[in-house]
Amino acid sequence: MQRVSFLIIVLVIGLSVIAAVAGPIDDGKSAVAAMKRGDWDTAVQLWTRAIDSSRLDRSSLVSAHGNRATSYLKINKFIEALSDYSRSIELGIRFGYPAKYLTYNYSNRASLYIKLKRYRLAISDGDTAIRLNPQDHIGYYNRDRANELLGQRSAAIRDFRAVLRKNPNHKLLQTALKRLGVP
Repeated sequence: MQRVSFLIIVLVIGLSVIAAVAGPIDDGKSAVAAMKRGDWDTAVQLWTRAIDSSRLDRSSLVSAHGNRATSYLKINKFIEALSDYSRSIELGIRFGYPAKYLTYNYSNRASLYIKLKRYRLAISDGDTAIRLNPQDHIGYYNRDRANELLGQRSAAIRDFRAVLRKNPNHKLLQTALKRLGVP
């Protein structure tokens, strides 16, 4: 019994030392792995630890907030997700982060605004995502979904069709048009 207790203590201390030495980059890698396997709670914990370490470079900090936001979204913690998407966008703009990554955050935040029934904000974020990257189909989809939910059916249909001209095999947009009764 003493031997088992000793081994458990050594294991706990060893893991604590490894965690302390590993640092935020390893936390980020572990968080990505947790996201890939759908372990969203663990991902949130690891992203939080990496962010709170104050040792991430600018680029990694922007990504960490965006990825933690996505993890929060998956566990229906919408306010936390909104805060992190907004923080990631704010930092990304301040640090001159690539438009492609900012587009991803604007598109995801638009999706979140739809869940929160804040359709005008979703349209605004969709507009920004599309302005930053006109090929961003998710930005179009979220903007158009918000238009649809506001009763602006013709605006939604017009944009869905425009995006389908660029990518005729886009299943999400085809489904949206069918939902609107458009062949």
